[in-house]
Amino acid sequence: MADDEDKEVWWRRLERNWPQLLSIMERFLPLDDQVDLSHDPDSIDILPIPSDMTLRKRIEELKEARDPKLRFYLDATWWFAPDNSGIHTIPKWGLLCDLLSDLCVLREAG
Repeated sequence: MADDEDKEVWWRRLERNWPQLLSIMERFLPLDDQVDLSHDPDSIDILPIPSDMTLRKRIEELKEARDPKLRFYLDATWWFAPDNSGIHTIPKWGLLCDLLSDLCVLREAG
């Protein structure tokens, strides 16, 4: 079980690097569309968003609320990125991968 300090460190890393992480997400997710990726048969398990909201707005709301559901969109970014060595040249790609590796700190006990 992760403690509150581990969660705080995870969220601070994300927030400090948010512009770069959002830039990565922009490359691989349709952030300015009113989409529900959960209905894409090729997608991973993405939570639905209200029909009157863009994906960008949904992601921003989750970040502001420090909602662990944001992890689904970080994971989708990794999922939809090409599987080649060039991906590692994207600034902060390594951080995105680190945050995904450390998702266990966001899990609640129970």
